[in-house]
Amino acid sequence: MNILRRKSTKLLVATALLAGLGTSSFAAEKVAEKVYKWKLATTWGPTLSPFIDAPKKLAKMVKKMSNGRLVIRVDASNKHKSAFGILDMVKGGQYDMGHSVSYYWKGKDINTLPLSTMPFGMTAPELFSWYTYGGGEELTRKVYKKHKVLSFPGGNTGNQMGGWFRKGFIISWWKYWKSNGWMVQKRNQLC
Repeated sequence: MNILRRKSTKLLVATALLAGLGTSSFAAEKVAEKVYKWKLATTWGPTLSPFIDAPKKLAKMVKKMSNGRLVIRVDASNKHKSAFGILDMVKGGQYDMGHSVSYYWKGKDINTLPLSTMPFGMTAPELFSWYTYGGGEELTRKVYKKHKVLSFPGGNTGNQMGGWFRKGFIISWWKYWKSNGWMVQKRNQLC
């Protein structure tokens, strides 16, 4: 009777262990299959290439590299209706990520201006070199620390022509080109 009891106890223990191992491996598979979903807001409209292309490509690459475990939904400005509020939406937790240009929030923090391309600023290679080798990454982290977000380069349009103007520049520029420049040249080419 004692031998039978020992064998049945060993059988019960072995069965319980196997059941436990089976359950834990099943649970591990469930954890491995968990899909994380993030939201990314952009300043750009849904058809504004090449600007909207960078976050879309990022989302596609992340999904592929994570075997579908991290999915990033890219929302263009027509979805969230706040093209220039990307920093606030990420900071406030409405979005997990953002793709924009820091000069759009110069009114909130003037220190963000040199961290992106801007009129009369650095060229793309200069900005990348400064960010990587000249202390730009450390300065960027320091500036954005008070906003409780991280910022990384996400593309570069290069330095931009012109500047910021309070009023009147676009209208006078258009009148000039309409009468003297581009429009006249095109009209002459058509004749």
